[in-house]
Amino acid sequence: MPSSLHPYAGRLTNLRKQAKDLLRSLRQGDADATARFAAHHPKGPSAEARLADAQLVVAREQGFPSWPKLRAALDPKTLGDELERLRAQLVADGKQEYLPLLTEGNVKRAIHKGIVSYEAHVEHGPEAQAYIDQVIKPCFADIIARGTWPPDAVLDAYYTQRDDQGVTYEGIGVSLEIRTPGQAYPGFSHAILDLWYGRF
Repeated sequence: MPSSLHPYAGRLTNLRKQAKDLLRSLRQGDADATARFAAHHPKGPSAEARLADAQLVVAREQGFPSWPKLRAALDPKTLGDELERLRAQLVADGKQEYLPLLTEGNVKRAIHKGIVSYEAHVEHGPEAQAYIDQVIKPCFADIIARGTWPPDAVLDAYYTQRDDQGVTYEGIGVSLEIRTPGQAYPGFSHAILDLWYGRF
């Protein structure tokens, strides 16, 4: 994290407003906005620039490589926040019967057991092993030890599964999906819960 931030960097809403203002100024042909894009955006100023582009410029001006990294530092999300979002999704989908299974303790145990099992039973090449050791394991360790939640991760629920014979089962599966842009692999999927009715 950068050692010195803009005086109002702790107020994410102000940085969002700054990004909107920057985009508006760029579209109006403002020289300062054009120079900021030229200095901090890999594609430079563009007539097709969107809010995400302006947010990238603002984030890089603050010393962060991306807007999600800035957002995570200034407004960190927790495992509890992500579980609350997932639990609300289950209620909206009429799947309340699964709520008792989705606790912080259960998710942390599933992450720990899953990565240990995955490492023990899957052969990895050197590049894949380095990705797991240097990117995935530290991310999982933070979730387990501190309850932090990565900005590029989501708990994804699904309610049907089809086997090799084409039989569809109903139940629930929850996976931890992590996007890792700029790394050797673009992402990683990790099973958290796998429960299917009618399948033994």
